[in-house]
Amino acid sequence: GSPHGAYEQQFSLEHIEKQVAELRKQAEANPGDVATNVKLANSLFNVASMQKRRGSADGGQQQWNEAISFYGKALKQEDSPDVRCDMATCYFELGKVAESIREFKEVVAKHPEHSNAAFNLGVVLAASGDKSGAAKIWEDLARKQPQSDAGKLAGMNLKRLNEGK
Repeated sequence: GSPHGAYEQQFSLEHIEKQVAELRKQAEANPGDVATNVKLANSLFNVASMQKRRGSADGGQQQWNEAISFYGKALKQEDSPDVRCDMATCYFELGKVAESIREFKEVVAKHPEHSNAAFNLGVVLAASGDKSGAAKIWEDLARKQPQSDAGKLAGMNLKRLNEGK
């Protein structure tokens, strides 16, 4: 076993599906446990992402929907900008653009320093055809946080967007 093989095994679909099964038991036993709900949602998110990458027929739709459900349970008890961003990403992956935009906007409104939320809001707006909305957000992010990864990516996306006009 090479270290790479161990890494691959740790993040294999089968390994994550076993995690999901274990976390489901924990979530059923303690439905109000925020950490368990978030871990389960994150594991479902990972399964859905892998299924999408592997070209599965439904692209992980069931897991995206389940992840949203568990993120929602966690958010009812404890608002977290990172959890809300993950939920917004799930909505986007399901093609539920309005819900995705709503969740990203809520994070940006409550946590203006959350550069990933702002960046991803721009991505969703651009993907939905609102290029000017995306440009406005990315300009703002690139200006306010030019050294952050999200700020740098925003600048690159903005350049691409302007070249595409």
